[in-house]
Amino acid sequence: MASKHIYDQNHREYVSLSAAYVGHLMTSSLLTPLAGLMYGLLSYFFPVLNFGIQNLVIFIIAVVIVGELIVVLIQRPFIIKASHSDPGGWGYALPEFLVLPCLAGLGAFLISRELSAGLVCALAFFIVFGVAGLLSKPWTPGLSRAEIRERYEQTKDMIQAGYIEEKYRDVEVDPSHRDLFKKR
Repeated sequence: MASKHIYDQNHREYVSLSAAYVGHLMTSSLLTPLAGLMYGLLSYFFPVLNFGIQNLVIFIIAVVIVGELIVVLIQRPFIIKASHSDPGGWGYALPEFLVLPCLAGLGAFLISRELSAGLVCALAFFIVFGVAGLLSKPWTPGLSRAEIRERYEQTKDMIQAGYIEEKYRDVEVDPSHRDLFKKR
């Protein structure tokens, strides 16, 4: 017999450091190709850093792996203090916007010894990760576990009510029998 998960209100609200890091890496794995394309587009207009495609890919992956670790480590005190995995606030949100572009710019500058190369690389990362940050609004607090659970129950009830209505909409059924399927 499978054990049923018991919802505990006293459970901590935040995830482990490793889970947060993996979550950041998964999100960044979707944005990393866009950062590479943005860098390619910007370097077409500003030919400053000639990496070669293989070295560019390695550079971008290294920046993302190290940068997301730094972001998670900077955000961790805010998460622990608020006891919430998405506490919001500018101290929590700014690393999402600034760490990866600064790290990419610094890395490109150190490799090429040209300030313009660092600026173009930082701009490419800032455009991609800045837009993603604006869309995700990390400065606003996320839902608590209780709010998520409440919305889950509302959604479950709505789906069940919609299913019953759809299933028996065109069927001639005695009203007393319809009440058998309603949640009590």
